[in-house]
Amino acid sequence: MKKGVIILCLLLIHNLLISQTLVDTTKKWNTMGISEMGFEFGSELIRFGKDTTVGATIYKKVLRTTNEIQPDWASYGLIRETSDKKIYYRTDTSNQEYLLYDFGLTIDDTVTPTALDSYNSGENISLRSYPLIVRSIDSILVGGTLRKQLHLGQDFMGETDQWVEGMGSRSGMLHCNFGFVGGDTYKLMCFYQNDSLFWLNPSYTDCFFIESIIEETSHEVTFSINPDPVTDVSIISIKNTIGNKSMKLEIFSRTGEVIESMGVKDGMEINKKNFIPGIYLFKLTIGSDRIKAIKVSIL
Repeated sequence: MKKGVIILCLLLIHNLLISQTLVDTTKKWNTMGISEMGFEFGSELIRFGKDTTVGATIYKKVLRTTNEIQPDWASYGLIRETSDKKIYYRTDTSNQEYLLYDFGLTIDDTVTPTALDSYNSGENISLRSYPLIVRSIDSILVGGTLRKQLHLGQDFMGETDQWVEGMGSRSGMLHCNFGFVGGDTYKLMCFYQNDSLFWLNPSYTDCFFIESIIEETSHEVTFSINPDPVTDVSIISIKNTIGNKSMKLEIFSRTGEVIESMGVKDGMEINKKNFIPGIYLFKLTIGSDRIKAIKVSIL
């Protein structure tokens, strides 16, 4: 009986250690970029690929896509994990490596990690480093297992980020809340292992572009595209508009690029032939007030 209990405990410990390995090809991370105005400007998926040797050091390839269907993974750097729970990242073989995480830290330890400071790809990847202090340590439930969570902050800003062992930053696998562009920030939306959803950001209900419904006036305005998904021609519906204020429609791609900016009115058509199939963000502005933004699928 005792032997059976010991074996069971060893198996549980073994599974826990495996689950807390960060650099693992079975994992994927979905990160959302959030503008300083509060609207989502891009969503990306990160995963790790095959081993690559640089000198005598073995890395795994970092792969990235901004397409929810995931057909086109592009190289996004190299990453490795050490036995003492440090994670190192480099943009390519010609550039130096940087410390991304250190899960061996304790309360009041200081660390100067480096994280992505941009949503760009390829040669435009931008990095930023900043000293952080471990404010506290607790645990968080991920995939049915409690994981160690480090709360980190800056001297003048308090807590700015959380690192979860085996999952990474809650600002995204390669991002951190001290690394931002202007007032832009990043949020980890979803964490997957073996294609199963292990963690969903509790502030959201979806992993990619979220329907961002923002009411900034006391007037009720309804805004929709029918039918959605757009398979041929769909109609824009805008009801209960505010007086005679002008209305503008901006259409954003998944990477935050403005595809179209135009005047709009109730009953206008959206034609499939004018778009590449994908998911877009339609943002309606009435007068100087941003009223509502919706996710629209075009097939």
